[in-house]
Amino acid sequence: MDTATAPSSARPDSATQKSTPTSTQQSLHNSVPDYAPTTVAPLIHLVHRPATRDGLLLGAPAATEHTFVLSVELPQPPRTGAGLYELQPAIDAVRRACAFAARQYFGVPEGRVVLPTATEAVVTDLRPWRRGGRPAHATIDLRLRGADLVDGVPGTLRCESTVSIGGRPCGRGRSRLLLGPPAPHPTAARGYRGDRGERHRQPGSAVGGKGFRAAAPAAVGCGEPGEVVVSEPLSVSAGTVLVAVRPTAEQVAPGVGPSSLDAALRQTALLSVGLLRGFHPAGCAITRWSAAVTRFAEPDRPLVCAAAPGAVGRDAEGRPVAPVGLRVLQDGRTVATADVTVLLDC
Repeated sequence: MDTATAPSSARPDSATQKSTPTSTQQSLHNSVPDYAPTTVAPLIHLVHRPATRDGLLLGAPAATEHTFVLSVELPQPPRTGAGLYELQPAIDAVRRACAFAARQYFGVPEGRVVLPTATEAVVTDLRPWRRGGRPAHATIDLRLRGADLVDGVPGTLRCESTVSIGGRPCGRGRSRLLLGPPAPHPTAARGYRGDRGERHRQPGSAVGGKGFRAAAPAAVGCGEPGEVVVSEPLSVSAGTVLVAVRPTAEQVAPGVGPSSLDAALRQTALLSVGLLRGFHPAGCAITRWSAAVTRFAEPDRPLVCAAAPGAVGRDAEGRPVAPVGLRVLQDGRTVATADVTVLLDC
């Protein structure tokens, strides 16, 4: 079995593969950015499980399907937050592993865009996600399949995953990644439709960097002001909350992953259920995540995020849950959409 370890951004870049150490001196950390702009990406450890003996001996990136075991540390949530580990670090760890595997095992050249065009994740058992006073270690079984091959190199990658904490299966996910050319602004992946031209008015000066006023950390489920990537509400009307996204270099652009975009979606969802459904955002957690990127965002243009929470229901244990539909827009055009479920852990 091949192994690779991804360091945090505070450590020197290194990745090793025991069977062929000279061919894999790469960093998984650099495959895509951190999941939040101001946090250090958790250390992850990736183990390749070759399907054949030849694959083990040769390490050749010829197969169109590979399986891995991924280990990642889930950071301790803020003390003021819900008593659950966040789902998002696990999602990000899978993306980092997929970006590394695309180049190392599927032969995708350096410089190609690796863009998650669709991501789904759901908590299937809440008990292992309960925090225990220290970071938790999650084990994620990955199955990656390449498709749309050109000269043996896939144009898309599909991933299926199962998450276990403490040896107990507690989540599952699937995703689709576009392995596109290094074009300035390539179109979104084939089969994922854009916004078909619908437009929404976008606030002016309040969206820009100088007019940005960050939301209170507790209102968006954050422990520190530096973690906040969305503004105070620009408007609250017709059951929808609209916020500006903090200007950052980590927008969805060629060669740059959707880390800040995910954080904006999460924070806007928590803000909306706090304002419109009476939830306490600091005590909430997202237990279902389904997001799609419909187009690339211009790195120098402002983004806004709109959230519309649905009716409040109850989970099997009687805790309040609410679905939230979200859209990220730039210049009135949809960049990404998401449907999530927010649980009030009470």
